Amino acid sequence: MDISLKKTWLVSLLTLFVTIFSLIPSFSSADFFGGARLGGFNPAYFIGHEDNTTDLIHVQPAVVSVMNAIAPYYYQATGEKIIITGGAEPGHAYSPLGHGAGWKLDLASTTNIQVLLPLLQQYGIAVGNEGNHYDLSFAGGGVGGTQILAGSGIAGAKAAGLGGPKETPWDVQAMMGMGNNISKVMKEFAGYSVKALGNLHPLMMNLLIALCIIDFTMMITLSGFKVVPQDIVVKVAKYGFFMYVLDNWDKFINWFFIGFVKVAGALFGYSATADFSKDVTTPQLLLQKALHLIEPALNKLASFGATDFISNLGAALVIYVFSFIVIAVFTLVALYIMLCYCELYISAAMNIVTLPFSVLHWSKFVSEGMLGHLVTATLKLVIVTVIVSMATVAFKDATVADMFSATVNAQQEMQGMPTDTGGNNYVATITQIAQQYGVDPNLAIAIASVETGGGKIDDIGSADTNIMQVLNGDQDCTLPDGTVTNVGSAFPGFETNPTVSIQAGMAVLKNKINSGATSPAAAAERYNGGGDPDYVSKVMKVYAALGGGDYSALYSANRNPHSISTEVLCKYILFCLVLIFFAFLILKLPNRIIKPLGGSVELP
Repeated sequence: MDISLKKTWLVSLLTLFVTIFSLIPSFSSADFFGGARLGGFNPAYFIGHEDNTTDLIHVQPAVVSVMNAIAPYYYQATGEKIIITGGAEPGHAYSPLGHGAGWKLDLASTTNIQVLLPLLQQYGIAVGNEGNHYDLSFAGGGVGGTQILAGSGIAGAKAAGLGGPKETPWDVQAMMGMGNNISKVMKEFAGYSVKALGNLHPLMMNLLIALCIIDFTMMITLSGFKVVPQDIVVKVAKYGFFMYVLDNWDKFINWFFIGFVKVAGALFGYSATADFSKDVTTPQLLLQKALHLIEPALNKLASFGATDFISNLGAALVIYVFSFIVIAVFTLVALYIMLCYCELYISAAMNIVTLPFSVLHWSKFVSEGMLGHLVTATLKLVIVTVIVSMATVAFKDATVADMFSATVNAQQEMQGMPTDTGGNNYVATITQIAQQYGVDPNLAIAIASVETGGGKIDDIGSADTNIMQVLNGDQDCTLPDGTVTNVGSAFPGFETNPTVSIQAGMAVLKNKINSGATSPAAAAERYNGGGDPDYVSKVMKVYAALGGGDYSALYSANRNPHSISTEVLCKYILFCLVLIFFAFLILKLPNRIIKPLGGSVELP
């Protein structure tokens, strides 16, 4: 980088930098990278207690593994990290199954426990509410406070055949682990670099002092011992500046970059509590964010059985291709950011070695080349920071979960029920009550879908809470024990209570069947009473699809768990292309901008 400035201007500029940096609080290596006290807990999803006394290093590996598996699902549902307030630190009453042995955790009282409980239940984790925090037991031990979820521990969960929440398919979790390894390498390299700078510092300071003495002596000797006071002041200021820079070199590097990260975060709309800096200083977070954005599409494909997969083969292949391109590109982004950091620290280490030579006029070329490289490396990292901040802001609220939210429930399919995507569990309720009344569940679901779902099973109950449209209270109905009674007296509130409406509808349908409806079509016709000439054909169409296991036409647009529409596929492709575009900017743009600026810095 060629910079031709007069000595006075350069000295003034460097003095201004020193003044500004002296006003910024210093950052240690741990402050710069963070997460040192979390042990094996993924910093993308966990926060240690604010007083930094919580011992998470000695928590059992099985506990760490379970929490790392649960945390992504909690983060997806709430957008919040899990705050751990208690681990294996002293102060808890010791027991073989307690905190001291690493088998219990305390979580902050702000935890959304209703979201977390179903996840913990699958692992057999017991939970207690102690008022100011939640107590979790992973080994079958007791919990403090009010027990809100019983459990037999990890071993009990495994014995019961529970494997915990479904992991992301196709080893995406392993990809996240690789991202963590990238961050780990970066942190270790930075730590080694800081240690190397510390070891070199005394030697370079002594060399600087020696060269300063030589330079000062040569100036006096060559001038015939006739030194102008102004020259002495300039020399002393120059020596003082280089000594200050050399003495605070590691802080100088961190000050500059952390300060810029904060400015970039403010410019792109981050609040004071936002953790944008971690998106840059912990590059695996970018990889993990990209993986979470494409995870719903992969889970959609994972939910398909063989028939559904074959019928959606074209869309599935496209999703696979774009998903794995995103994974590959963001893996390269994480590696690239790591290399940018390594380059910065290598330059810093080389500059602390060469900086002392800059005091001598005839040897300053030694440091000029390395200083130019440091400026280049710093500018590159600054540009990366700007692009990462733009990408992070662009995708912080982005989600494709809505596009792929309807996934097949394998358990319901095995029981002969279509997947209920409406969220009210009406399909399962209708099936259960129909079985109690001895009515064909498929016929009951078909009638309900036509009555209040417009012929779509995911819309059952969307038009009216009287799901079965039992219109009057004086008609006959038949109870499960065969008793014939009045529907209004047997089921009060059926017009406003969905469950009671289903019970009343089943009783009426049972009565129609008993009165001579020898076929599903005849039962549907009698149930309707002949008001709609197309009613029976509508019901029979749904009934036939349910009986044949072909549910593809029974869902509203974009909510069919058995298919991927062209519209959804196009949206997903566009989403992946935007992700890839930002990754391409991060990988290509910094070098394109820096390339014309190559060269050295001319020192005074």
